Amino acid sequence: MSEFAVTPLNAEELDGLDELDLDQMDAQALCLLLERVKATYPVVEGREPQDPDSEEYLLWQEDLETLDDYIDELTERLQ
Repeated sequence: MSEFAVTPLNAEELDGLDELDLDQMDAQALCLLLERVKATYPVVEGREPQDPDSEEYLLWQEDLETLDDYIDELTERLQ
């Protein structure tokens, strides 16, 4: 069994999640995407802006919510 590192999504991939057609992806692709989304979560979480009243903070929260939504969606599709 070979081990491979799952790379987190970059900012462009994160922004493009909503454009993906999950219905066209097979189980292997969905599984890989799920692993990448899970790997991205702590990266994004670690970039929490200092000012909770800033626009930057709202965008950060949106990114976390998007990741949460995709973790749920992908997990459901794979069950």
